[in-house]
Amino acid sequence: MIDHDLNTDVVAAMAQIDLAVLGHEPENPIGQFSFHGCVGGVAAFRGKPPWEHHTSGDELLFVLSGESELTILEEGGPR
Repeated sequence: MIDHDLNTDVVAAMAQIDLAVLGHEPENPIGQFSFHGCVGGVAAFRGKPPWEHHTSGDELLFVLSGESELTILEEGGPR
């Protein structure tokens, strides 16, 4: 088992990536990891990213510090 320290100081020291100009999935400072049969990762970001579309599965976002706004597009419109 691999443990990674993601305390407040570690997260604050991560380089913040502007997803609006990156154009691809950001590098993961601790690498990808398995989590209950899914692939996980960690990133520090700012700005408004482009739309994402997940056709083969869901995505879980866990905000460790700060805040994020998520818009979900459904048949009845965005929420």
